Amino acid sequence: MARAKVKNLPNLSEYARPGQELAVKVTPNASRTSLVYHQGVLQASVTVQPEKGKANAAVTHLLA
Repeated sequence: MARAKVKNLPNLSEYARPGQELAVKVTPNASRTSLVYHQGVLQASVTVQPEKGKANAAVTHLLA
């Protein structure tokens, strides 16, 4: 799977600690791929459909 080309990703390095948890809201089948951190929730939008784990894989690649 090719990585999504996303510009202007938020800097989440302050949350990259062992044991740190983030609330993530995923929107599959979106018009574009994006990642926004707003009011304590990470909002990930991916263009793939939520079938057979494709949306989960896309979010994993986006966060990696």
